[in-house]
Amino acid sequence: MPGIEARRMDEDEAYDRAVQEEIDTAIDCGYSDLHAILRSGLHCWHQNAKLNPEWKARESKEMDAGAVAHRLLLGKGREIAELDFKDFKTKAAQEARDAAYAAKQIPILARKMPARRKMVDAALAYVAGSEIAGVLDKGIAEHSMFWKENGTPCRGTPDWKNDDLRIVLDYKTTAGSADPDAFVRQIVGAGYDLQAVHYRRGAKAQTLQAHPYRFIWLAQENEAPYACSLIAMDPAMEALAERKWDYAIGLWKHAIKTNVWRGYPSRIAYLEPLGYDAQRFEQLLELGGQA
Repeated sequence: MPGIEARRMDEDEAYDRAVQEEIDTAIDCGYSDLHAILRSGLHCWHQNAKLNPEWKARESKEMDAGAVAHRLLLGKGREIAELDFKDFKTKAAQEARDAAYAAKQIPILARKMPARRKMVDAALAYVAGSEIAGVLDKGIAEHSMFWKENGTPCRGTPDWKNDDLRIVLDYKTTAGSADPDAFVRQIVGAGYDLQAVHYRRGAKAQTLQAHPYRFIWLAQENEAPYACSLIAMDPAMEALAERKWDYAIGLWKHAIKTNVWRGYPSRIAYLEPLGYDAQRFEQLLELGGQA
């Protein structure tokens, strides 16, 4: 692909000190940076660990549940810390939870682990009965990719990459619905469409092959019955995502070059009436003021 410089990143591959320092110190671009910069440069700067010296990782019960399932399904990620408490209301339980976070572990109440294992069993059974059966039989989990797009360092860590089937599989858990018609709102709202473009570009750059990878989301609900779905973008959505990615990488390159990370515009924004609000008021008038 024109404009891409590839660099293979195998865990057992030796790199000289200069290359390793470049990887460690470069302000490389991940898909979350591109999603954030479409909101504003300020948001992008704030959520980037290398740019914001006060950056802190976000933690939540929902994120922990997903991280546990992720670890059980793919075998990679942070270690799980099973804590033998009824809940996290006591000081001892909270201290144990905080210690797990400090050790880069995922804290979870031991009594909740059986449910997470059932969740992963449901996901495995679902994939085994799907049109991509076997995708998890061979591949690599959380394998970091580093490449350049027209000189811009980029990075990505797909959940699962199967080079034989040329599939990048991303595992998303949700407290809401995994129904494709509902989950599409999360895909667009959280920038997962940009993630798909970003990871496909990285995978293609690493393999140096012309045939593109398919990017598929495995979405699963956190609560029983742990329903799953497989979701991919159709050509029209892929084309739009590619356009958004191109625009976002341009914003990123400019911000990196100028070190200017703007927030929202400083001018007054004059709001137009929302269509449904105006329509509802007109209907109210027609009813003679009756609510």
